[in-house]
Amino acid sequence: MEAVRFLSLASALLVLAVAGYLFATYTTTTTRQSTLNLQPGMTAELSLKNNPAESMTGHFQETSGRPVSFYIQTSAQFAAFQSGTSLGYIYGVTNAPSSDVSYTFSAQGPYYLTFTHGAGLVNSTETVYFQRTYTAHDSSRLWLGLVFLPIAALDLAYAFRRPRKMTTRTSTPSLE
Repeated sequence: MEAVRFLSLASALLVLAVAGYLFATYTTTTTRQSTLNLQPGMTAELSLKNNPAESMTGHFQETSGRPVSFYIQTSAQFAAFQSGTSLGYIYGVTNAPSSDVSYTFSAQGPYYLTFTHGAGLVNSTETVYFQRTYTAHDSSRLWLGLVFLPIAALDLAYAFRRPRKMTTRTSTPSLE
């Protein structure tokens, strides 16, 4: 009987370790670096797909210290920008030679990170160094970890339950 308890305890610890690993790896970070050349009259854009609550932090710098503008745009805003009808964006830094950026995405979908020339610099080439870190959440790991917790609890409850007392039956002779 003690072997069964030991196996149940070992199983609970293994399941807890797997759940802990899933919780620890629920959030992932990815770092990207880009060097973008803004040719005269042109823009540079990077596309990405994000889920809600994912975030991006980073820093950009124009190598010669000239100002550039940075925008995060939805696909609809980017399409309007490309057609020349409007410059809409959900996050922006305008006319800065360098800046820190930070944004948490509120909806799932494709987004565009767009750089444009600074004021009065449309006819010059600008080079932008852009380093960013994306923080993403894998909800399947979270849910799977949550599923493993009750399984581990059941294993632990089984391993530490009170042993039943064995009762022995004694037969009494009948008086017939």
